Amino acid sequence: MQSGDIISVSFRPGMFVLSFILSALGAYVALEATSKIRNEDGGLRVGYVLVGALALGGVTIWGMQFLGMAAQRYPFAVGYEFGLTFLTFVISVVVAGVALWYVGKSAFSAKTCIVSGCATGAVMAGVNYLGMDAVHTQGVLSWSVLGVGASILIAAVAATVSLWLAFNVESEAQRRTASVVMALSVGGSHYIGVLACTFIYVPKPGDSGLILEGAYLPYVVFALCLAMLGVMKLQLARAARVYQKRLEVRMNELLESRDTTHPG
Repeated sequence: MQSGDIISVSFRPGMFVLSFILSALGAYVALEATSKIRNEDGGLRVGYVLVGALALGGVTIWGMQFLGMAAQRYPFAVGYEFGLTFLTFVISVVVAGVALWYVGKSAFSAKTCIVSGCATGAVMAGVNYLGMDAVHTQGVLSWSVLGVGASILIAAVAATVSLWLAFNVESEAQRRTASVVMALSVGGSHYIGVLACTFIYVPKPGDSGLILEGAYLPYVVFALCLAMLGVMKLQLARAARVYQKRLEVRMNELLESRDTTHPG
């Protein structure tokens, strides 16, 4: 390969599928957390907002994008700049948390959902391109304005759809279907963004700074994301049991009070 050659875009099928699986699992946990995000008085439960932010931003969005970048085939070894990669994770979680808080802080409305979805989608697209910039390859990127615009539009639609689903699904079957829809939406935004750029081979000297690399790195990220989702799922189940027990105690107290007030 010579300098200036265009690197064709192709993906490893296994990693491509894993990126959607991880995104769907993250969306499922995020939906479960969001379903309990408001308490009986209409206030927000901060713990559930945090779990939702980590699942939606850290796994559904960031995890999917990271595995999506790892799914792309290169004719040379690639690495990931730690600083930028970690920054994209933080931004994804914070933006997801703010979006869930903004939509959930009052009664659900289409207006707040659309406003938050568009803003979140724009940031999500930015994180996607920032993450691509964190990939260290022997090449440079040339962007298609039309493709970039399409990816941003899809990201805005994906974020809006995700927020709407997060606050409107009720049954277990709906949650499973919605998690797949969210994964497809987020994945569509990422892969359209990848196709919006042209990779041009340009040999580069060794990079300075902390560079993450290794053939098994994407699988490590996948495993860590699964572990994080597992811990959050267990925490949600524990919180549900505690809430159910507290509700039963409250009901018993009300019944006892009624029996005392109206004997016989």
